[in-house]
Amino acid sequence: MAAGSPQVFTQLEPGAYKTGRLGCGVSRVWDVDDVFKDGFRVEHGAVSYLGKLSFEFKNGELDTVRRATRVESARAFTSAMDGTPASVMPAISGFTGRKVEPSMVDSGEVLRNGFDVYAKGFEDAGKQLESLVTHLKTCEQEESVRDHLRFGRLEYIALYRNGRFNEMKNRRETNAFSDKLRSCVERGMMAFHPTGKTDLEVRVRY
Repeated sequence: MAAGSPQVFTQLEPGAYKTGRLGCGVSRVWDVDDVFKDGFRVEHGAVSYLGKLSFEFKNGELDTVRRATRVESARAFTSAMDGTPASVMPAISGFTGRKVEPSMVDSGEVLRNGFDVYAKGFEDAGKQLESLVTHLKTCEQEESVRDHLRFGRLEYIALYRNGRFNEMKNRRETNAFSDKLRSCVERGMMAFHPTGKTDLEVRVRY
């Protein structure tokens, strides 16, 4: 990869990989084994997208490796794939193995780094939603260790009656998330018990 290049493509045999060392010539080598702690996967006939990384140097030495936010990596996807091998073979998340597409980014919707939770029909919604919001933050924190991309979007709308989950009124997904993340979100919404006898709705977007 030349200096200033926005992306790099390397042909690898299919399998599981972990980061180890970064070298510059033969004299300088730095440990980068904590960049992707759980590693990433390469599949035959696909481009494994790992997102955006920034390697920051001071006085000729590697100082910091910064992983971009999920929004930054999503925005970098289209330009990174333009005119690359992805034009003739599919791109997948290197962490979940699921297909990633420009439509997951360029849909005209707002990209988010965290969960957006909206309640309809609640009194004192902010206080009531605290437990659900805390659960969703835990979902994200746990998933961020496994999947540094968390690529795409989801929107779930749940209906509650008499303080209990009644049904998932709507579900919209365009993402490459793992099953663990989606299940974590769904479990949290089903376990949520708001107060109130009327029909209540909660919308979760990510």
